[in-house]
Amino acid sequence: MNFFTQEFLVQLITSAICSMAFAVIFRVEQRHLVHTGIIGMLTYFVYYTSLYFGMPLFVASFASTAFAAVYAEVY
Repeated sequence: MNFFTQEFLVQLITSAICSMAFAVIFRVEQRHLVHTGIIGMLTYFVYYTSLYFGMPLFVASFASTAFAAVYAEVY
């Protein structure tokens, strides 16, 4: 099983687009939309990577949520 597949890349792009769509719905300023897409993509990357390396679903969800929280605090 390959890690980087075409399906995975499509999911990364889709997660970025969906994150930006939620930002538009909640009227986030336009200058923050790129960061919203990046964090959406990176959060899904952490989630997918955690599941790929055999972590349970709860741990993968927690790791990706913790990553998003840390990124938001730093940003």
